[in-house]
Amino acid sequence: MVRTRKRNGACVRWSVVTVVVWTETGMKQGDMIWEDILRELDFAFQPILDVASGRIYGYEALLRNYDRAGFESVFALLDYAVENRALYTLDLFLRRLALQRFLQLPDARKRRLFYNLDNRLLEMPDYRQGNTHRVLEEFDLPASTMVFEISERHQFHSIERMKSMIDTYRQQGYRIALDDYGVGFSGLQLIYSVEPDIVKLDRFFIQGVDSDPKKRLFLQHVIQLSHLMGGMVVAEGVETEDEYRACVRIGCDLIQGYFVGRPLFIEDSIRTHSDSTARDLLHADRESAIPHLKPGLQMQRIEPVRPGMGFAQIVELFKRNPEFTLFPVLNEFEEPLGLLHESSLKSITYSPYGKDLLHNRDMEDFLSHHIRKCYVADLHADADEILKIFSLQDSMRSRDGILITDRGRYSGFLSSTAMLRYVYQERIESAREENPLTGLPGNRAILRFLEDAAHRLDPTIIVYLDLDNFKPFNDRYGFQKGDLALLSIGESLKHLAGGSRNIFVGHVGGDDFFLGFRRHTVRSVFREIRRLQQSFERARNSFLEPADVERDYMEAQNRYGQMQRFPLPVISAALLFFAQGRIPLTDISR
Repeated sequence: MVRTRKRNGACVRWSVVTVVVWTETGMKQGDMIWEDILRELDFAFQPILDVASGRIYGYEALLRNYDRAGFESVFALLDYAVENRALYTLDLFLRRLALQRFLQLPDARKRRLFYNLDNRLLEMPDYRQGNTHRVLEEFDLPASTMVFEISERHQFHSIERMKSMIDTYRQQGYRIALDDYGVGFSGLQLIYSVEPDIVKLDRFFIQGVDSDPKKRLFLQHVIQLSHLMGGMVVAEGVETEDEYRACVRIGCDLIQGYFVGRPLFIEDSIRTHSDSTARDLLHADRESAIPHLKPGLQMQRIEPVRPGMGFAQIVELFKRNPEFTLFPVLNEFEEPLGLLHESSLKSITYSPYGKDLLHNRDMEDFLSHHIRKCYVADLHADADEILKIFSLQDSMRSRDGILITDRGRYSGFLSSTAMLRYVYQERIESAREENPLTGLPGNRAILRFLEDAAHRLDPTIIVYLDLDNFKPFNDRYGFQKGDLALLSIGESLKHLAGGSRNIFVGHVGGDDFFLGFRRHTVRSVFREIRRLQQSFERARNSFLEPADVERDYMEAQNRYGQMQRFPLPVISAALLFFAQGRIPLTDISR
């Protein structure tokens, strides 16, 4: 059968063929789609680099040859399929084609396939779940191979229905990526609702990120949020070495773009993809890959539940390790899916069908309903970040602790008891380092801040504060009033910091104080310092005799024992601004 449709001013002839589609109930004839279109379509594959190892993490399947089929873009093709209520049928064909091509890539079974999912599938009358699983079984691939990319390019008419679909995909073992993050207006809502395993940053925010502090500030917040939610971040569209370096420095886990490799057809020899340039740069740009989890965080290496284990094997795992009441569950890529609790096994073992289940090798359905979600933190994350993740525990996730990964792969488990012990030890250590008068961090903490500032790519401003004429003030009014003046400054600094991770305050000693600002402008820092000075002057007047306040000076002995007029104490400040990091610490000390 042949149909003619006018497109872009020209008549295009479409041959139509009936496509057989797998459904949950068996085989049926699906929607009529165009044979000529399917014959032309193909996929190119673009590599996605794992920053930690310098190896290929996976490939994104990018639809090509749509122009040969008479369409201006991929979106035009998909829109046409939606108009004809054939999107789901077309998508099933494309998934199968993408998997066929993917398996021709080198080491494909060790990589992930990123596949773009059009959320309008949910609106198709023939939409059914379970077909992808059957195709993967046909190719003998685990569900964890597939990473479904969803985007906000088309508005979700039902967030709840979309969330239900994604929850089902996740239960079946698929990974979920949020594509083109930042393009639309509901990105934060999607992160909240979907809790993606991977967030792909849109090219707009990557282009020129090395020279744009505002973009770096935005991306750092997105990356921090994604990591707190247990996800990974892809920098998409990285084309230059400078962009690559900036993305690595701000914490991106995966890199995609021309700098890593261009999309190539299978026939164009996908083996030309090379990550050697990026790998050579990793040692210069990434912090040491040696695990540096703080000694106080006592991680347990619990033997995990692995793919393919039967019920009897899992029961045996619990018997061999009676000291543990839970076990991490991993997929084929050693990525944690959640925790399996002993109570779940007991509820099944003690049931009337318990003995039969012991010999049941297929545990996928059982695990999908009994795995408890658990927050995940990276082994290389800052201890404060891990504590913040721990504080996010909610009723939907296990409160037993946090799963620790090393660049995405399971490394161990941090129990809630270990976390509480660490918090207690940190408080003791913090008390040792604090200035005994003001309670502000002392010189060791200040030095750590400076070392971090020396290697940061984003702007950092450090401020040194000194209380002028403090000695004659001490001599005139006594040490008790002097301590009150220092305490007043300390309280003002604590109020200024306000728990912000971007403002650091410290007490060098005596009447010398230190401030560090990240992601602030010079103007905003000047404004904060002026407020601090004015606040101290108001507090200072309550320590002074009214006559000294009225005269605006005080009389005290100088170093030679002679009476002398001194100005009233005021805060003076010296400011040092680093437009970009990588400033040697020796330069800071000059």
